[in-house]
Amino acid sequence: MKKVSYGSLYMAFIFLLVGFASFGYFQMKEGESLNEKRDVLSSFDSNGFDGENLKQLSFISSVKVYNVSAVKPNSSVFEYVKGASTQYEYESNSKSVLSDSIHSGSGDGKWYLELERESYHSTSVYFLMAFVMLYWCFFTYWSFMKLYEDKKLTMMWGLTLVFFNLFGYYAYHITSESNG
Repeated sequence: MKKVSYGSLYMAFIFLLVGFASFGYFQMKEGESLNEKRDVLSSFDSNGFDGENLKQLSFISSVKVYNVSAVKPNSSVFEYVKGASTQYEYESNSKSVLSDSIHSGSGDGKWYLELERESYHSTSVYFLMAFVMLYWCFFTYWSFMKLYEDKKLTMMWGLTLVFFNLFGYYAYHITSESNG
């Protein structure tokens, strides 16, 4: 029983490590996506838009540049580009399965830039939550088996382990040392 018990402990910490590593990886990709958005927006000036750099984009899947100089300034935000002519349009079909599409726009009185980029923020949170839940289950299983081996598994300790996990086991460890 000790091999299964310690195996589940090792698996719990591996899941925790993988969870934090995947969270960091997807947050890094989110940062790269935001940097690419910033680069696209910085190539946009009062003279228009230089679309030559768009062939090297990894995270931007759509860019549309509208000439809005003829649009009435009292138009609502959602009708801002309906009457405008498209100066430039870029579409990419390379979208990741693990990303969300985020639409955004920016402009001034003459030009309006609308773009769609890949976002990995939700994916990073989902991966972190999934692996932390796996850690929680495996560590709780290991702590149950440990208390069972010590013949000290009670309803109170069981609920403490389920709800407080590592802190619950630490509380058990402290009280079992002080009791003898």
